Amino acid sequence: MNKLFFIFTAFISISTFGQWTFFGSPAFSPGQVQYTSIAVDGSTPYVAYRDLANMNKCSVMKHNGTNWVQVGSAGISGGGALYTSLAVDNGFPLLLMLTDLQ
Repeated sequence: MNKLFFIFTAFISISTFGQWTFFGSPAFSPGQVQYTSIAVDGSTPYVAYRDLANMNKCSVMKHNGTNWVQVGSAGISGGGALYTSLAVDNGFPLLLMLTDLQ
């Protein structure tokens, strides 16, 4: 079965054979997000994003099969995250971002 993930700013939808449905809870982030990046490790989707609710710092969440949960602490970057790029290797997120640190 082919699945396509599509990221909006606050929720993820999934399409199976052209039928779009929410993947987990809609609006799972604590607030607005920007600069999203998604990675899938096995069947577990992860999403990294600029978290406007946490001083524009980067946050990472994953779907645990039931709910979207925070990976580590929210707002993990030292400054505001301008871009995010996420990969996951055996459950270990690898995150690259540009920050606005001076």
